[in-house]
Amino acid sequence: SHSNWRLLPSKEWAAPSRLSRMSFFAMKAVSIWAAEFRMAFIWSADSPLLYSNFSEEGFISIEWPPDILTEAFIDSDFEIKPVLRLLFKSDFFKDAAFRKVRSPAEIVVGALKTSGDMHGPDPRWSAVTEEPTNMGQGLMNPPSVEGWHTGREWINSGAFVNRVNFAAEKVGDPSLPGIQDIVRRIAGSNGSAMTPETLVDACIDLLGPIQVKPETRDELITQVTPSGPISWSSVQNHGKSAQQVGDVLALIAGTREFQMG
Repeated sequence: SHSNWRLLPSKEWAAPSRLSRMSFFAMKAVSIWAAEFRMAFIWSADSPLLYSNFSEEGFISIEWPPDILTEAFIDSDFEIKPVLRLLFKSDFFKDAAFRKVRSPAEIVVGALKTSGDMHGPDPRWSAVTEEPTNMGQGLMNPPSVEGWHTGREWINSGAFVNRVNFAAEKVGDPSLPGIQDIVRRIAGSNGSAMTPETLVDACIDLLGPIQVKPETRDELITQVTPSGPISWSSVQNHGKSAQQVGDVLALIAGTREFQMG
């Protein structure tokens, strides 16, 4: 029965007398294959390196995870905990931070969570559940049993516009509770006024935190500077500055760094 199926611990790899030599090696091969399969599943769930990534020249391919995960899984008699400990402490996992292309589902959920919009029953839910589909990921309709292709598949002209528009609409709306909280935190962090540089840095930190390139930060500051000084000294100034915060957050949502969080 299926309930008797399991991976063979390495200590049981000595062939029992009732099994032929061929059966023994077949069972051992299945155990190793199953270990590799499980490591691939863990890798796809927890590591950004499985996805295609951007470089200065465009997309680059990331190689399959090191075999040390499979080896650790087998050496630990197929215990998951030592594998996760090895994965999370590894340099190749840490170096991959902020390199994964976010899936449409992550974009939608992340924008809703950050903005604080639609908590609880809401008639808009039926429309929102279609947003990932418009970005290339029909949640209940994967292209095959393997699931969705990732990385490059999430970025094309139509899908990218939908991704940016949805995220920017949510995080750029200062009337939403989550954005109001960000505004309050920024307003209370640096007295009654702040420079464009301080505003951009605060928005980058509170929306992520996100690691942006210097040129991205400079461009954001350039967009904010013409709006004039950011002041929280009066109700009128507070409303204007709150909208500036929303505008900066919307701009950040369209950056490569945000889309690849």
